[in-house]
Amino acid sequence: MELWVLWLVIAGLLLISEIVFQWVWTLCLAIGCLAAMAAALADVSFLVQIVSLSAVSVVAYILLIPVLNRWQEKARRRNRNKSRTGMDALLGRVATVTNEIRPGNWGVRESTATAGRYASPAAMTSSATAKKLWLQATTA
Repeated sequence: MELWVLWLVIAGLLLISEIVFQWVWTLCLAIGCLAAMAAALADVSFLVQIVSLSAVSVVAYILLIPVLNRWQEKARRRNRNKSRTGMDALLGRVATVTNEIRPGNWGVRESTATAGRYASPAAMTSSATAKKLWLQATTA
């Protein structure tokens, strides 16, 4: 097997792991592997291929981190309310009460996002609409 094919396979595996795990360094190593593949295609020694892998990976990391941080910050500002997760995502959502909830007792509600168990400070009848109930657990 030609060495450039090995560099291409390693770069592909690193790109797959980047997609799955979203580790920036795997993307930088994949870029370095592509540089090592180019060096292998130029028929240089294995040492030069390793040096090109290392140098290009470090340069890619130095160049990509600030760009990706700015991109992530813009996305965070643009989607401030949309990108909330966990219990924060449930705050302010409208839910339909499926069973009567008496003060201090548990009730079950359904919304478009998730179902959960809630306690209400006031009695609520079935099919009532509630907003911002106190969350005890995130699953029913």
